[in-house]
Parts: sequence; structure tokens; C-alpha cells
Amino acid sequence: MKVFVDGQEVKVFSGAVIADILRLYSDEEYAKVSNGDKDVYDEYENLVNLDGAVFSDAKYFIRGKK
Repeated sequence: MKVFVDGQEVKVFSGAVIADILRLYSDEEYAKVSNGDKDVYDEYENLVNLDGAVFSDAKYFIRGKK
């Protein structure tokens, strides 16, 4: 399955959660999100949790805290 993080394609396994795709995308960005410095949003600007389900072809964006 593939998803996109900040425009970059990330290939993940079925059943992956947001934390999994962040670790595959960037350990540094994962650390910033997990310690609360940044958040992850879906393509509709909804805030998503690290344990949130991942869907094929979905687009996620890492942003600084609002």
C-alpha cells in the first residue's frame, strides 16, 4: 500500500498506523511529532493521532503546532 507524507510516496504494510508511516518517512519527523512539537494532518486538514489508521493513497502533512 502507498500513502504520501508531505508529498513524498511512502510504501507501507496493510494495517499500518500513522506512527508507522512517520517512522518510514523520517525518524526525525517522527520524534518531533511524538514529543508534541509537530502534528500530522490529513488532506482535509483533520488532525490525526499517531495510532490512527492509514488508508491507501491518503495524503498526510506534518505541520508545526497551531
